[in-house]
Amino acid sequence: DGSGNVYISGQDTDNAFKIESTITIIKDTVPDSGQDFAFTTTGGLTPTSFSLDDDTDGTLADTRTFSTLTAGSYTVTETAVAGFTTTLSCVDPDGGTTTSGTTATIDLDPGETVTCTFTNSGDDDGDGIANPIDGTVNGTFTDQSAVFSNDFRTQHLGGTTFGSIRTRADLQVLAQAPLPATGVRLRAAGGGVGTAVVQLCAETLPVLLTNGDAGEFVCGSLQIQVTMGPIEIVLSGGSIVMIPTGATATVTDDPATPGVFSVVNAPGSPAIEILLNADASTTVQVPAGATAVVTEDHATPGEFTVVNGAGSTAPITVNTPSGPVVVPPGGNTVVVVPTPIPTLPQWGMILLTLSSLTLATWQLAGQRVVVGATEAAPPAAESQWLRSLLLGQGLATLSLVLYAVLVGPLVPHDGLGAFLAGLLLGVMVEGYRRSR
Repeated sequence: DGSGNVYISGQDTDNAFKIESTITIIKDTVPDSGQDFAFTTTGGLTPTSFSLDDDTDGTLADTRTFSTLTAGSYTVTETAVAGFTTTLSCVDPDGGTTTSGTTATIDLDPGETVTCTFTNSGDDDGDGIANPIDGTVNGTFTDQSAVFSNDFRTQHLGGTTFGSIRTRADLQVLAQAPLPATGVRLRAAGGGVGTAVVQLCAETLPVLLTNGDAGEFVCGSLQIQVTMGPIEIVLSGGSIVMIPTGATATVTDDPATPGVFSVVNAPGSPAIEILLNADASTTVQVPAGATAVVTEDHATPGEFTVVNGAGSTAPITVNTPSGPVVVPPGGNTVVVVPTPIPTLPQWGMILLTLSSLTLATWQLAGQRVVVGATEAAPPAAESQWLRSLLLGQGLATLSLVLYAVLVGPLVPHDGLGAFLAGLLLGVMVEGYRRSR
């Protein structure tokens, strides 16, 4: 029956026998340590609490096995220990077991053996980065495990992954190296509401983490396994890849080919969403088994070609303001992301700042130079013209920066427009000066 009991035909149900199941808990400390780690359980496991460590003195074991169990749901939780970060992984034949933080929720089926490994890495300086990977690589590994820092590296352990915590916000960012150390496990904890930013692999791949987000990352073409998400990857052109819980993806954004990136979603993964130019109104849905290759046309800013790449086994969907477009394997489509229009408050801020800068520039242009108590002679006309033009260009540049901050990303012709506007403002400033 559904409880794991097996009945023999023709026999009394009182003689039923059960197919027994097993749970094994393993403690792995990197490096080996005599630190004791306490565990608690629910679901009827006996004992309800126990301790493990990972040394050779024999006082405590590094493994606890619960046998002769009936099918059902059980939990095992490790109590946090200061100076150590925890990575939890479970092997369940049917994949029903889940993990969250330091708790394993075990879905035990009849006759099944589930094994969960709690891996702890020391963190001497309290920066959230496990000691073995806490440091930088410049030819050789520079250990920073005794100094609060932001860098982590696995090259000295035979891996390829590196990065830096850029913004912690109000979160605790944990970086751990599973063994073998091919990649780095990142997790955001602490209960804060901010967003942490971790720069991975290259300057073009910041990862955005909110409380509870967790995943394993391997540099090269960035390979990602998300255990709790969604996790956001910001690409060099401004597009954002949203990778949900349970997804396994490979993201390629090579700085040598700006404007071109690809997202490969593994078979069996939930769908991945790409926000083109970070615009939620124009997205690409990449289902399991599909590959999206996206190219932005630099001659026509905001125009993207989306290709359902070679090897794809499912169609991808491009959602636009005018409706969805389905792209079959091997097919492609061209989509234009709408240029963002400033909102009324944004226009108000722009006009207010422009007015203030213009008045300040005119006042500066009309001031005479005073040396001591003697008013200096007005500079030559040529230098006055130069000053007026420089003031005009300065005003245009400030306006361009303001637009980028309040409205959105700049495109190449914005720079040309700002230069021409600066010339016009320079002429206006010079005309105002001569009229005084």
